Amino acid sequence: MAENRRSERPKADMNYRHLHEYGKGSPLKIVELPSEPQEDVIERSLDENYPASGDHEQSDISGTVSFSLLAEEEEKVRLQKRLALLKEKEKQLQKHKEIEDLRREVEEKEKSVSKLEKHLSPGRSRASTSTTTSDDIQTEQEKKTKHKRGHTSSETKKQSYTKDKELQSLRKDLKMTTASAFAQGLQVIILSDSIAKHVTGIRHASVKAFPGIGITRLTARINNDLSLISTPFTIIHVGTNDILNYSEGQIMSAYNDLISSVRNNSNTYLVLSSILPRPLDYDTTGQKVKAINTQLKALCAERHCQFISSFRPFFKFGQPVRALFAIRDGLHLNLEGTRRLRLFFINTVAHLIK
Repeated sequence: MAENRRSERPKADMNYRHLHEYGKGSPLKIVELPSEPQEDVIERSLDENYPASGDHEQSDISGTVSFSLLAEEEEKVRLQKRLALLKEKEKQLQKHKEIEDLRREVEEKEKSVSKLEKHLSPGRSRASTSTTTSDDIQTEQEKKTKHKRGHTSSETKKQSYTKDKELQSLRKDLKMTTASAFAQGLQVIILSDSIAKHVTGIRHASVKAFPGIGITRLTARINNDLSLISTPFTIIHVGTNDILNYSEGQIMSAYNDLISSVRNNSNTYLVLSSILPRPLDYDTTGQKVKAINTQLKALCAERHCQFISSFRPFFKFGQPVRALFAIRDGLHLNLEGTRRLRLFFINTVAHLIK
């Protein structure tokens, strides 16, 4: 029966080689599968080991690049604006620096001129103007009887002549420097006592206040510092501190000397401001102040100066406005009084330089 079963197996399905090598088991049926192309195998392996990132990563990269370009453009615009602002500020600072340099140069020249003027006495200055040529010096030498005295006199005159030359040179430089200051817009100097010490911000004008100063002391200061009257127009407001110390006649004489000193040393157009009322002691000084202002107006007309009635904003119904003066002393101006005096000077300067 077994033999019949073996005979029934198809011989094509018998793997006799496998049976021969292993010696046991039944013959295997070998099923051959269709072979896959080698290129497909390699491509599938690459896809499994190195999957592609896809469109998502490409969109992230493009978004990052566009954001970076936008940020750089904004930074560029911001830096350009900053650079323009810095350039404008640099121009303004340069203008301020030029003005400060001119001011320092004027101050240095003023100090040099003042020192030389102190070394030269009035008599020596007059003698030097009359002996400015070599012929005059030689004539003076021939009049000397002794050689030693003549030699000494000649050396002294030469030194005086040299100092005069230096002084003239310094004055010329000061004049040129002052002209440069005019180019910057300075045309008026206001000289005052402490009444105007807080008056500032007047266009084309500079305020120089000297607390406690009187008419005589201001005249001496002008003689020692001619730069105080070096502008085309000069406004002088002084006299309050002289009311209690001098009589009307002495005060008017001091004003006359002040006008002469300015006229002898400068071609500036002189303007004299009236004395303000004094609420502190108006009962005793009011009539005196009015009389001096009236005489000062007449003196200005006689000496061809301009008189300005700066007292008017400080009067109401024939009495000084106490609210415009400091509470503690009734003499100096408070903020509102200073503002009114500043407006008065602004109008005066505007009429002078128009």
